[in-house]
Amino acid sequence: MASRRARRATPFLALAVLTLVACPKGTRSSERDRGAVDAPAGSTIASSASAEPHTSIPPAPTRRSEPDAATGPSDAEKAARRKYDTAMEAGRVATRDRDYVAAVAAFDTALLGTPYDPRALAERGYAKALSKDWAGADADLERAFEGTEDRALSAQIWFNIGLVAEAQGSGSTPERARLAFARSNALRPTKAAEAKLAGTSSCIAEIDREPHRAAVVASWSAAWDAMAARTRRDFPVDDTRPRTEAEVRRSICADGCNGKGPWTAHVGSGRSVNFAVVPTEGGKLALHELDEPEEFMCGPGQDDEYAFDPRGAGAEVSVVRVHVRHTIVTRGWEDGWSQHACHDTSWDEADFFLDVTKQARVLRVEESGTFGSAGRKEREVVVRAASGVVDVSGGGCAERISLR
Repeated sequence: MASRRARRATPFLALAVLTLVACPKGTRSSERDRGAVDAPAGSTIASSASAEPHTSIPPAPTRRSEPDAATGPSDAEKAARRKYDTAMEAGRVATRDRDYVAAVAAFDTALLGTPYDPRALAERGYAKALSKDWAGADADLERAFEGTEDRALSAQIWFNIGLVAEAQGSGSTPERARLAFARSNALRPTKAAEAKLAGTSSCIAEIDREPHRAAVVASWSAAWDAMAARTRRDFPVDDTRPRTEAEVRRSICADGCNGKGPWTAHVGSGRSVNFAVVPTEGGKLALHELDEPEEFMCGPGQDDEYAFDPRGAGAEVSVVRVHVRHTIVTRGWEDGWSQHACHDTSWDEADFFLDVTKQARVLRVEESGTFGSAGRKEREVVVRAASGVVDVSGGGCAERISLR
């Protein structure tokens, strides 16, 4: 994920409309069809551009920053907001006229001053979906969700993500579409989302049962090289590998990789990919990737918390459980002005089950959510593991998975 302000590995504690919706300012209630895409029959892309407007994104509970809201917006801020509003309206008009190239260009302009503004990202994603740029639409919608606290807007974004996943066909998966519709319906129940979920699970957790082999290396220096190679696929690594094994251990782990392990580790001082390092028989190290890389969203970008349980699925199996929580921090329009205030907007929480004998990740259970103006949004899904069996409940989930 993105660069870390906090990297904490703590002792493990028991944890107990067929419409694709574009999302401009003020989305609160209505959803209006805007036209059709070649998604599954009967699916249309709908815009909320004509929904009842409101003048600000709900205030965030934390991390207010410059400038002081009490002083009011400066002339430069007022001008920036006018430019943003003009560009957003131009994008909406172009979208209605089905000139999607012009629409995307207009939303690009809106994003110049606030590159992670969720409404501009969501509407650009909508225009890209209408033009059948599925990959571009998916990327914009994912980033839009991470930047908003508005549950209604989040619900619309997740519904759009589901329709884009459906439209991609073999380029996506049925589970990705189902998950998006389930999360949309949990945030804001609609007949459209319910129809999409007919005959499927309404579980809001992503449950990945596919085995993912770890990279197994013979030394800490080799671990550094492997992690650096993986990180360089997404981010630059300007550090050089330390000369000794002891120096490598100190450089990649916040706690120096002391004790018996497992540990969390990463390479580099900027954006990076996090790994769980699990000791194996013969003194080798298994490297399990924990994070999908993310871009900076606001300064350091993210708070991460990690907790390990070496017997996380019971004594009957050699499985390490890693519990991860990411708090994503972004910036955007605050109180109707371009104050670029940094605040927590969304989070994701996951449990990884790493089989020491198979040297593979055998299960991942992940949930995402937003904070919202009412305060911190906690996890709804409960993951319990014992005797080699994992039970996933809450949030519409009722899954029982054997790790034997």
